[in-house]
Amino acid sequence: MSIIPPQEAEELIKTACNAVLPPTSGLAEDTLLRLAGVMEGDHNSLGQLLDLLDRYLTARHRGEAEELKPAMVIACADHGVTAEGISAYPPETSVEMARNYVLAQGGAANVFAAYAGAQLYAVDMGLREHEEIPGLADFSLGSGTENIAHGPAMSREQAMCAVAVGIGLSEQLIAEGANCLLPGEMGIGNTTSQACLAAAFCNLTPEEATGRGTFQDDSHLKRKAEVVRQALSVNGLLSEDGRGCCPENLDGLDVLSRVGGFEFGCLAGLALGGAACGVPTILDGANTAAAALIAQTLAPEVTSYLIASQLGGENSHAHALNKLGLTPYLTLDLRLSEGAGSSIVVRFLGLLLLALKNLDLLAAHEEAAEIDFTQVAMPKEAPTLTDRTFNFYLNTMPSLDEGSCREAAQRLDELAKPARSLGYLEDIAAELAGVFRDPLPPFDPPAVILNFAPAALSPVQEQLTHAFAASIEATVAIARLRKGLPATAAFNFGREQAEEISFDMPIIVVTMSEATVDDPLGTAARVLAEALLKGPETSPEEHSPHELATADAPLAWPAEEFLQHAPAAYHGPISAVIGAILAAAHNTSLVVAGDAATEIIARYTEQLCPEVRPYILHLQPRLLPLGLTAGGGLLGCLGLHLIEASLSVLYNMKTFAETRVSQAKAEQV
Repeated sequence: MSIIPPQEAEELIKTACNAVLPPTSGLAEDTLLRLAGVMEGDHNSLGQLLDLLDRYLTARHRGEAEELKPAMVIACADHGVTAEGISAYPPETSVEMARNYVLAQGGAANVFAAYAGAQLYAVDMGLREHEEIPGLADFSLGSGTENIAHGPAMSREQAMCAVAVGIGLSEQLIAEGANCLLPGEMGIGNTTSQACLAAAFCNLTPEEATGRGTFQDDSHLKRKAEVVRQALSVNGLLSEDGRGCCPENLDGLDVLSRVGGFEFGCLAGLALGGAACGVPTILDGANTAAAALIAQTLAPEVTSYLIASQLGGENSHAHALNKLGLTPYLTLDLRLSEGAGSSIVVRFLGLLLLALKNLDLLAAHEEAAEIDFTQVAMPKEAPTLTDRTFNFYLNTMPSLDEGSCREAAQRLDELAKPARSLGYLEDIAAELAGVFRDPLPPFDPPAVILNFAPAALSPVQEQLTHAFAASIEATVAIARLRKGLPATAAFNFGREQAEEISFDMPIIVVTMSEATVDDPLGTAARVLAEALLKGPETSPEEHSPHELATADAPLAWPAEEFLQHAPAAYHGPISAVIGAILAAAHNTSLVVAGDAATEIIARYTEQLCPEVRPYILHLQPRLLPLGLTAGGGLLGCLGLHLIEASLSVLYNMKTFAETRVSQAKAEQV
């Protein structure tokens, strides 16, 4: 594929935009109704995961599962606005990172493409230092854009060609088998351009639109906002009230040509081309959302084919997603658009499609996935326990190895990316180093899902747990609880199971199932939230039990007495979960809170024993705002995917020195 002349580019854009039609097949809706029938009305316990599945199937015009075949495109370009001193990185970093993608293969994009099972395509859309780099597709439209602080970034013809390149790329990748597209970018100075695009399309002030990018210093942030204001003003995109605006006589191509970048045009075209072919685009950071805003002005229905993976750290990202009508599934504080968030969502989609396939087989009374859970039953006799057993854990909990944490954090800072740009993924990696007492923890640590089951699992719960666990190759252990025994017996049972498992398993997902086989999925989470969390002091009718169960609401009771406020049917599971958390942490295993109900119990456990806190990975709502209430370890399996992503970064990304990529100026970050 080569760059086509502007006239042909214009025609290609028109053809693609005309082909972006509202999804009308109804197949996805039929699938969700079918899923609701299989799950007997408790499908809402899957929360936003159901929305994710719906958006994918709707975009694909499909009603059944398929194998995911993602393709990642990293568009690289330079920006003339760097002459204003708005970036901590030197201009040559862009071409150095492009070399990194295709030669050293040590960038974040390389890591996350491999993590998602995606083919990575790096594209030169307009690097300042133009050179032939093996493996880098050459679609250069110039040696970077012009300085937007003094005039337009590019001509309208260049803008059309940039979008046409993206359309052509999407068509090529889809012809090769791709069924979801993951856009990404690299270009020093492009967060300034992104701020301008967001301000113009979302009617934001420069301060509302401008984020720190690679800067941490307030004075540089203020200077950057001033450059954004100047760029909007000189390019006719600043209203009298000081907000960005897009005059009615302008379209997305005009705005792109005035304050955009070549890579933004390419990614806008990628989304348009994908939508025209019924293939969704999974957005990553704020820059990919800004590119989607361009596409939206050209073909409004393109938003039906977009999926927002995450809400990042740039100021304008939330505004852009709101304008696009998209809800993110991750809040990991990611600050770059190299496929991190979108790759994680691809993993989530894969397990959802596997679960859908298994549930369809179950509904058709065909041979569903074979369930190979290990099972152990609670002893019939209650042991004699004293406070000494409990106090042993409270008084002898080991600390994390702070030295290993620091060494891991230092390595993460040396990787070829802006400091802290991978947000909570970096925190998870450093915490794992402390848990494992090794600056470089094992890359693929084994994990087990320890599920305390007061009753038999329903067939739907079995299939969901099996699919989610299989997606991360985790084993499942069902610990059967007995009725009629005291809470101390359940505590001891949970303690013994976790102690035995944690000798061999450094990561344990602790979870629980419903109290009876007939309870709809998510019942335990809702019941415990109502009993153990504080509801809002005003307008309680505005907050459903489901919302309370998945929110970070305050604990309602002192830790020492919370158990007596829980319904009696849950005393056993609660006590078993507490015992498992304490024993696993005492053996220095990482405990992943596996469901919304266990999240609540884990928070009370931390009140009882604050020293256990570093060993618990909380997921919802801080990292995964999914509203997921189903038990059985589904939430915990998503957390295991985050752990793998974190370790992939620690192991597979290369340092600035290894890749020969220039670092940021220390005095500016």
